[in-house]
Amino acid sequence: VRLTGQEYELTSLSSTERRQIHTMLQDCEDLETYSHGQEPDRRLVVKIRN
Repeated sequence: VRLTGQEYELTSLSSTERRQIHTMLQDCEDLETYSHGQEPDRRLVVKIRN
């Protein structure tokens, strides 16, 4: 994400794995994360913070 500037979507993660990634990246000032979609196809997106 930092190299390309493009958001990256992670699929096939459990809710626990998504929460861990949100928590792990929350202190990165230049990145943000969000989840979208409905289970079982919910996805996590990492993108450059505006």
